[in-house]
Amino acid sequence: MKKFFWLSIILFGFSIPTNAQDISQASKNVKNIAHVNAEKWHNTLVLTDNQVKKLIDFNILYELKKNTIFKSDSDMEEKNTQLKVIEQEHFSKVETILNDTQKTLFHKKIAEVKG
Repeated sequence: MKKFFWLSIILFGFSIPTNAQDISQASKNVKNIAHVNAEKWHNTLVLTDNQVKKLIDFNILYELKKNTIFKSDSDMEEKNTQLKVIEQEHFSKVETILNDTQKTLFHKKIAEVKG
């Protein structure tokens, strides 16, 4: 049973990127969510314009992946597992554009939210 579970997670992970890579196809709502989120982080982390642009793209991809999960036929437990996986992937991507000071503050804010 565990093998089946992990295999389904892995296969799902490969299917998400192919379904959600084209950010130009994102709805206005998804793009708006990505911009609002990026603006919040811009103010909190004091991001450069270049970092904000990259963060918006990362956020759009993240939102598209989340929407794919929400629309899937998976049960809630599996959806939650998949959401945790893509959340960690998203955080890892975000870290790639941050300097050390920003990373520290980013982790602090995430920990506060997850409390």
